[in-house]
Amino acid sequence: LKIIGDGKMSKYVEEKQKIFPGIFWYGEINDENQIKKHMEESHLSVNLGLTGLSIVHSFYYGLPYVTLINSNHGPEIDYLIDNYNGIVGSDVAQVSKAIKDLMLNQERYKEMSLNATKTMEQISHIKWYKQMNDSIVSI
Repeated sequence: LKIIGDGKMSKYVEEKQKIFPGIFWYGEINDENQIKKHMEESHLSVNLGLTGLSIVHSFYYGLPYVTLINSNHGPEIDYLIDNYNGIVGSDVAQVSKAIKDLMLNQERYKEMSLNATKTMEQISHIKWYKQMNDSIVSI
């Protein structure tokens, strides 16, 4: 488990890291080269708090995204489709089971990763530019 970020739960993560040797906490990282390295070594992006652009970031690397239902997510939550390009659950137990099931089904995982990439292609800035350009040209 790789954890990137810093916040209210940092002390909790430090304590769990002492108990579970498979937890690697990196704190806040803003350098995209470092983030890229971690993303390329990962299988999923999981954010059980409020989310937004991290969904797009995850899809850029072809990673399915996992989060909990919350009415306060950013507008990017609309890109996340449960069981298509990620997992959206009502509670931690449900999400945990869905992650386990996905990791045990490599074909389903590959499909979901491909769907994350497809979603990124649909929402990329290049597509936005083309749509804007086409709109202006058609006036």
